[in-house]
Amino acid sequence: MPAGATAERRADCRAAKRADRDFAVAWAKMYGNGRVFYSTLGHVEANWDKPEFQTMMVEAIKWALKLVDADITPRPAPVPQD
Repeated sequence: MPAGATAERRADCRAAKRADRDFAVAWAKMYGNGRVFYSTLGHVEANWDKPEFQTMMVEAIKWALKLVDADITPRPAPVPQD
């Protein structure tokens, strides 16, 4: 949890009902003939200055506008190797 997160927000995360703790921070999906992209990463102001974040946002916009195609198949988080 980010340092600036409120106690209420931290409590919300602990109350989440995913046993695998695999919470998406960005996702894309089709909605009818439209395209939907979502990211929680923009909530942290410092992320907007990161080239990787900027690239992700530009590419997501291009995909949403149907300027490019992409594989949006959901993938689970990798299982940690012990």
